[in-house]
Amino acid sequence: MSGTTASAALRAGALPVPADLARRVTEESYARLLGYPDGRLPGGRVAALADRSRRWFARHAAPWSFARPLVLGRIAGARVPLADGPTFTSRRLAERLGEIAADRLVAAVVTAGSEVDVASARLWREDRPDEAYFLDRFGAAVAVHLGAWTGEHLRALAAAGGLGLAPGYSPGYDAWPLGDQVELAGCLTRSRAGDRDPLPGPLRVLDSGMIEPRSSLLAVFGVTADRAASERQWRRHKCSWCSLARCALRATGWRRPSPP
Repeated sequence: MSGTTASAALRAGALPVPADLARRVTEESYARLLGYPDGRLPGGRVAALADRSRRWFARHAAPWSFARPLVLGRIAGARVPLADGPTFTSRRLAERLGEIAADRLVAAVVTAGSEVDVASARLWREDRPDEAYFLDRFGAAVAVHLGAWTGEHLRALAAAGGLGLAPGYSPGYDAWPLGDQVELAGCLTRSRAGDRDPLPGPLRVLDSGMIEPRSSLLAVFGVTADRAASERQWRRHKCSWCSLARCALRATGWRRPSPP
């Protein structure tokens, strides 16, 4: 795979976000993040709060996403070095990348936007905890959906350049320490020339690895010339990578997000 071909297909910069993102979030996803494991929202006040949060998000939030290709060094054991950046330590990430013979990554961040955090904090101050909680959880549902949608978008861009793109994997997942999000966030804004590229919106990663805005996700996607190998990874159930078998939010099925 040539660097020219890869860079033509996958460039650094802001990525599109569906204009109807709030509508695309399924009730099942939202219900699970609210703590209803059967994926159904009760009626009455719960349904009213859920609808209010969805409508508020559609009118006021500014979600965004950003991606940057990164060149891999030689993977050794659990060490995943970048050619011009930090070294991540993750046995599971190394196995996934080795399985497809990846020689580069695409790092990406998606977020529901800082507006959700600001509004949720204001509702808490106004002693409206139910509204604050429902809005916060809708932002989380948006981030999950936008992450999946962005993965499909990047996958299509890679295919246009004759490349394969593996499903995303994030710090905090099985066998990848959450603290690596600090370095990963730095990779997103730092170009190979050492310049700092502005993101579409605010993003801060604490030393613990927690992200602000809260409803944000960071991930890396392996890029390979072996498209068949990357497609085999996509065909696996999305929860099959995770060892937390008793997770209350463990998905029972998956529908690929609709294209724009």
